[in-house]
Amino acid sequence: MRKWFVCKNFNEQLILLITIGLFLGIFIFFYFVHPLFLFDGDDWYYIYNYRKPIPIWGGWNPTRIFPEVFMPLVGYISAYFIYPFLHDYILSVALLCSVLMASLVTILYISIKQLFVEAFNASENIACALGIFIILLHFALFKTRDSDSTFLLIANDVACYFFFVIPGLINGIVSVWFLNHKKNRFFYDSQPLKKGCIVVMLYFTIFSNLYDSIILASVSFSCLFISILREQVISKKSILFIFKREYLQVIILIIWGISGIFEMNGGRAGEIGKNILRFQDTWNNFIALIKQIDHTIGAVTLFVIILSVIACFYKNHRSIYEEDKLFIRTFCILTLSLFVTVFFILIVSAKSIPEYGGSAGCMYAAFYIFFLIVAVAFSYLIREFKIFVVMFPLMIFFTLIISTNSLKPFAESNQINIPHQICFRISQDFIRQVVAADKDGNNELLLRVPKGPKDAPDNWPHPISCLGYRISHALFAHGIISKPILVKIVVDEKLNKLYYTQISKTMSIHRF
Repeated sequence: MRKWFVCKNFNEQLILLITIGLFLGIFIFFYFVHPLFLFDGDDWYYIYNYRKPIPIWGGWNPTRIFPEVFMPLVGYISAYFIYPFLHDYILSVALLCSVLMASLVTILYISIKQLFVEAFNASENIACALGIFIILLHFALFKTRDSDSTFLLIANDVACYFFFVIPGLINGIVSVWFLNHKKNRFFYDSQPLKKGCIVVMLYFTIFSNLYDSIILASVSFSCLFISILREQVISKKSILFIFKREYLQVIILIIWGISGIFEMNGGRAGEIGKNILRFQDTWNNFIALIKQIDHTIGAVTLFVIILSVIACFYKNHRSIYEEDKLFIRTFCILTLSLFVTVFFILIVSAKSIPEYGGSAGCMYAAFYIFFLIVAVAFSYLIREFKIFVVMFPLMIFFTLIISTNSLKPFAESNQINIPHQICFRISQDFIRQVVAADKDGNNELLLRVPKGPKDAPDNWPHPISCLGYRISHALFAHGIISKPILVKIVVDEKLNKLYYTQISKTMSIHRF
């Protein structure tokens, strides 16, 4: 008994160390390897500009509430709580963003681990391994190119991290709770105050981004649909009875549908919604993305799914065992969710921008649900066949090696894919020019910016029409300068060569 108790404590300590290691690993990745530096016009606008936390009919993005409330909040916290210690505005924002990303990924891992411990009766070690495996797949799945490989936690700029990546992680966390049969009644059994907090969480989860909130919507729909089928077969309960019992999922679907109606009548939809349904182009982009998947990982994951289905069918071809019912139910829910999610994203992309079908960030919901299917299949095979217990650590090790292969570096998190050191230097120079003008008491400034790509409108990512206003008001709102300055943009092509030359002389550019 004493040995068992000691081993248990050691096991808990090991899992705690793995959790801390995961947090530190993600933090290091997003602060040192691929830091999130304010760089383009959108970054400078959304880092300070709040919106009303309600859907706005006819707005540019009517229901993108969470990103446009949370990103400026991060900006203010960075400026007033971190900047006094670092004395660097760009690094202050980057530090808080890296802590935020590390926290969300760690919470996602913990939620997945709890799902397999509580719902599938897996051991802490197996559940921990499954959670780590899913996180590693985010980085390893597409690491196949000699340069500029994509990964599932990438975006074009800091703003898009708040528009796509962070909503995807939050929807992934919440959807896991609905899959956990020991927690999916968490709302119904909660005290009023806790219910209110849950409502706020669900509100911001739904009103985040349609490309990511489809995770929660599809899982809610699938859980409700499977429950209806199950009750119709077993107890002949009416659909109305099931709706009353599972009213939270019904409400989620209704509110999500309302958010879709708002988006279809928004300003962005008005700009792009006139296009015909370009489904073929969208599908081609999606297939091109699929072809980027690492062949080994793709083959193994499909093999695991197929083998688990065959094993379950073979075992239960005469009668269904109680211990397998949960696997079958969860597998069906996730499979249905995957089809709903892929169909929805492809249709929305075909109506708006077909290139979104080939974007890992926009397709995150589909791949995340696929990862859950793989993990559920692995958990079933591990339970039924001891050989998979031996093979699984090796699979995790191989996935780790693939995800950290420096010979196939990831693309940078900016729209023109330049090294992040250059982004940092450029943004620092912008701030230096504005702060110097403020100290000198000037009310106007000619801000020199590098020339953007030839085919970029308005010198994007540094737009002539609005960048000066946005930088000035962001720095004023965050207390970096004493008053807004009229900043006019001047494009200077000499800066392009200057920035690259200075960076190459002062540091070597490593890309992970």
